Amino acid sequence: MIFILSACTAVEKEVVVDDYFDPRVTGGTTNATPKTHDVLNLQIVTMNDYQVTLSWYNPAIYEGLDYEIYVYRTVGDGTSDTLELPDPSDAGSGAFLYYPRLDFSAAKITSYLDDNSDNNVALHSGDVYTYHVYVEKDGYFSEGQKLTVTIPTEGESISIPNSSEFWRSYVAKFGESPNLVGDVTQNTLKITNLDASQSGGQIAYGKGGLVAAKVDTDNNRVVIYTNKQGLNCYDSFTEGTLEFNSCVIINANAPMQAFAVLGQENFFTKYDCADPLNTLDSDECLTAPKGVIFHEDRLFITDGNDRIVIFDDYPEYGCYNIQNFIGDVTPRNCTFDRVIGKRNTEDLVNYSLAIDGDSAFSCPSGMAFLEDNLYVADTCNNRIIRIANATNPTLVNCTNATWKTSQCLFSSVLGQSDFFTNHSFAAEYDSLGLSYDYIADTLVGDLSFVKRYFANPTRLYFTDNRLVVVSNEDFSRVGPWGNLELYSRILFFDQNLLEGTFPSCTGLTFFASGCDALNNIGQKDWHQLSVVSIASSYEDNNYALRQTSGIEIYATYLFLTDYITNEVIVYENYDDFSSGTTKLPSMRVPNPLGEWVAEQGRALPNLMGLTDIKYLEKEGNLLIFDGQGSRYYKVPITEF
Repeated sequence: MIFILSACTAVEKEVVVDDYFDPRVTGGTTNATPKTHDVLNLQIVTMNDYQVTLSWYNPAIYEGLDYEIYVYRTVGDGTSDTLELPDPSDAGSGAFLYYPRLDFSAAKITSYLDDNSDNNVALHSGDVYTYHVYVEKDGYFSEGQKLTVTIPTEGESISIPNSSEFWRSYVAKFGESPNLVGDVTQNTLKITNLDASQSGGQIAYGKGGLVAAKVDTDNNRVVIYTNKQGLNCYDSFTEGTLEFNSCVIINANAPMQAFAVLGQENFFTKYDCADPLNTLDSDECLTAPKGVIFHEDRLFITDGNDRIVIFDDYPEYGCYNIQNFIGDVTPRNCTFDRVIGKRNTEDLVNYSLAIDGDSAFSCPSGMAFLEDNLYVADTCNNRIIRIANATNPTLVNCTNATWKTSQCLFSSVLGQSDFFTNHSFAAEYDSLGLSYDYIADTLVGDLSFVKRYFANPTRLYFTDNRLVVVSNEDFSRVGPWGNLELYSRILFFDQNLLEGTFPSCTGLTFFASGCDALNNIGQKDWHQLSVVSIASSYEDNNYALRQTSGIEIYATYLFLTDYITNEVIVYENYDDFSSGTTKLPSMRVPNPLGEWVAEQGRALPNLMGLTDIKYLEKEGNLLIFDGQGSRYYKVPITEF
């Protein structure tokens, strides 16, 4: 046997064992001793018509050593690619066919953003590309990993499981941490006690989808998830008994883990700004935050202290983070850079609407951007506020000196005739002394208020030149033939109503119908309310929405979550009102109530307060957030 092994040595070791791979050499191999290891778990983080983001693990064997990551993009599925790829350090190589993708200043990178910024070859919808990733150490290359992608076509159709199969297809469930410290956990998603004046559970993505900020209203904080270890936020894969999930390695049965926290000294406290035990200053603490949004890597949070706090630089490390938790020393980024709605970042004074309504909020919640203009659902004031140039620190920065100047004044308002009054659907109904004709099934009297006043706006969305407003009216009046009820509506406004230098929906303009909503979802008709008798309920009406907590729009689809009924509600061709005012949902997906599915060997979810819904186009999944259950579900939606 020894003799046989030695006989094989001359050829086998030289060609198979001792050869290394070099993509710059024809045939790909040369004789040498080292054998370089590939990256691990190469996968897509984001993908659209404009950019592709890759992520991977670097070989642990190279920890602390010098090496480089080489990334190429080729056209096609990679089957015709030769082993001879150009040298990324050679600027003259790779013309026409191969395009090097390498950041030489970041040797240990674990992700790469292909944003077309370094060459003239753009990504195109529907085209197929292959990415090749190599590890180079001491001049030797790994054999390489490759990943083929098809760029999705903007606005293409999707296939949604029917209501009976919808929850049977969910692919992930996280949360419900067993490691409680009081009722706060390091990684909870718990958002409870949501009512008509609150909006909790929102989530926002930034850095090209590489980070996520999640509102945790009841625990007075925002938790941050990031790919510090090269993982996909809210994506997962299983390797043996470990599940790699939400940017950290955790046990498969444990919840996802936040990287950092804002608004608290650490992961295990939940003090509001008024609590004497709170060690954070007013320019660092949070009280029942409601909304969060990224824009140009700036982070905006609506705080229960009636203010919007702004981080002009993404607060990666927060007040506290996992690296602190495991003993590493990391930077602290906890102090707000700017504030809107107060005189400075430390101001917690309550201001009067009648005096300061042009610069102060009451219960701000959901936000949306249109270019650099920030739109805010000013929930308790029953209005939408526009702040022009909100991303510019020199133009929007509230201080003692700039209070009541252009740097701190709101630029437009929707839902009120001026900045200093607060009317609502319910208040107008009562003040006008309206009645209801039960036989004709219609309101009687001046109905102009129905389209221009709304109550408790919580979510905003821009799409197709429309501003979409979620209002939770919470209207109920006792009538002789049954209660008159209207709880939640989705209102569609012309987005141009709030654009421009001067407020366009104030004064006489407001009453001239030019500032009315164009259409609605959730109300039978503009002049009708739901008549609910003793033997029926509001939810019996197929068109009715009880308390809308989340909204997502993709292509021609509108997705809603209802906090009270725990439904997912789907509208196809949501903006087509040609058949009349009453808009019926294409599908209502009820709470599966923990139904046991024998063929799958598992129970379906039992939902307990849905708070938000997002569509991740890069992976074709709906993310549905269960606030009281402190978890989220991922439901696949098939694109074609």
